[in-house]
Amino acid sequence: MEKGPDVIGIVPLMRTDYRIGPFKQCVLETIGAVNYNCIALTSDENRQDVAAAFKTYLEQELGKRGLVLRLPLVPDDSAFLESLKNVLSQLPWSLVFHEKLATLAPYLPLPDSWEDYYQSLTRNRRWLHRRKLRALRENGSVKYITCDGGNLEYLLNMFFELHQARWQSVGVRGVFSDPKVKQFYVDIASLFLKKGWLHFSYLAVDCEMVSGEYCFIYGNKLYGSTTARDINYQKYSVGTLHFITLLRDAIEAGIREFDFMKGD
Repeated sequence: MEKGPDVIGIVPLMRTDYRIGPFKQCVLETIGAVNYNCIALTSDENRQDVAAAFKTYLEQELGKRGLVLRLPLVPDDSAFLESLKNVLSQLPWSLVFHEKLATLAPYLPLPDSWEDYYQSLTRNRRWLHRRKLRALRENGSVKYITCDGGNLEYLLNMFFELHQARWQSVGVRGVFSDPKVKQFYVDIASLFLKKGWLHFSYLAVDCEMVSGEYCFIYGNKLYGSTTARDINYQKYSVGTLHFITLLRDAIEAGIREFDFMKGD
C-alpha cells in the first residue's frame, strides 16, 4: 500500500489451490510463519489506512474471483488483526468474516528457586524422575551440557541426525532432510550465539548425545524451539529428564518463564 511516493504497508499474500477429492478451493493466504503470523508490515500510525486499503482489495479479489481469505495462527494480541476486523465488519452481505480459536501458546512461569518448582510436581512424577535417572545412569556417565560455541556446527549436526532418526522411524521424512533447513538452523544459532540469545543444550551418556534442546533466551524468557531424542533411549524418558534439567538450569540463571512457542 502506498501513500504518495511512500510505501506505508506490505501484506504478503499467496494463492493456493486446495483439493479434497473432486472439490477444489482457491485460497488467498498470507506467507506467514507456522506458529506466528504477523499478517502485515506497517507502522502504528498507518495501520488503519493499510487495513482499509486491504479491505478494498479483498472486496475486489474475493468477490470477482471467488477466492477465500485464510489467515492462519494470528496471535490474539495482533494490533493489525483488530484493525482488520473493524474494517471487515463493513463488508457487503455477500462476503462473510469468520474467526475461531485455533490453538494455544502455553508458557510455564518459573519460581525463584529450583526446590519450589520440584516440590510443585506430584509425588509420583518426582519418584518417576528419580527412577528414570537412576536407570539411565546404569548405562554410563550422564551429563547435561550447554553449548558455549565450541564445536557448534558439529553438535548441531548430531542434533539433526537424532531428530531425523526419530521421525524416519515412524515413516516421516523429517524437516532436516532438507539441507537448506539445516543450514538455516546453523546460521541462526551462530548469529544468536554472538548476541547471547542461543541456549542449545544436550543430555549425553558417555559423551554421546541422547537428547537435544534448541532454545533461545530473550527478555528473561527461555523459548523452546526444536527438540531431538535418541529413540534407543526412549524407555528412559530422556526428553523429560533433559527438560527438567533444562528448567533447573534456567531457574538458577534467573529465567522467569519458559515459552513452549507452539501447540496446546
